[in-house]
Amino acid sequence: MKKEEFDRKDGSKGYNYKPEVDDVVEAVADTIFSRENLIVKEGKAIKIMKYGLQVTLASGEEVFLNLTDGQQKVIKKSEPLTGKTITFESYKNDFGQQVGARVK
Repeated sequence: MKKEEFDRKDGSKGYNYKPEVDDVVEAVADTIFSRENLIVKEGKAIKIMKYGLQVTLASGEEVFLNLTDGQQKVIKKSEPLTGKTITFESYKNDFGQQVGARVK
C-alpha cells in the first residue's frame, strides 16, 4: 500500500492510501464514495472525479483507500461491499502497466 502524507487545511497531517500490486484489503463500507474536484490546468478549470472506499488493511488498520476510475468501475459491480475481499493485480493496456482490482 502506498501511503502519502499531506497537509490539511487546518494544519494537521493527513494520509492518502493508494493500492499497489498484490495488496489485499477487506471492504468496511457498502459503497464507493465519489466526489467532484475542480482543478486549474493551463488557466482552465477542469472537473475531475475522485473515488474512495473505506477498507481494513492486512495490519488491521482501517483507512480510506483512493481508487482510480477503472478500479472503482470494477469494484462497484460487486456492491454491497462490506466484508468482501479486494485484491489488486497488475495488467497491461495501451497506457502501460496498470493496477487493477478484483473482488472476491
